Amino acid sequence: MYKVEYLKSVFKDDISKLSKVDKKKIKKAIEEFLIKDPIRFSRPLHYNLKGCRRMRVQNYRIIFQVKEDMILIIKIGHRKEIYKVK
Repeated sequence: MYKVEYLKSVFKDDISKLSKVDKKKIKKAIEEFLIKDPIRFSRPLHYNLKGCRRMRVQNYRIIFQVKEDMILIIKIGHRKEIYKVK
């Protein structure tokens, strides 16, 4: 089992914008799949997000990095907007 940590911006900017239903779905996906085997249930990212991985939860994506026994969640957002560079 992996320990999960979030960037502060994830709580402030990403999670606060989600509906209650979407929050539940994402939380369930993290607890049931991501914590157990992040490599199996995700795909690697490329280009400016190289070194990160993504997990799909319906129309949302969770972008994270795996470091030893820890998962660092970097961003959570809708699939249309998550990869846009600001």
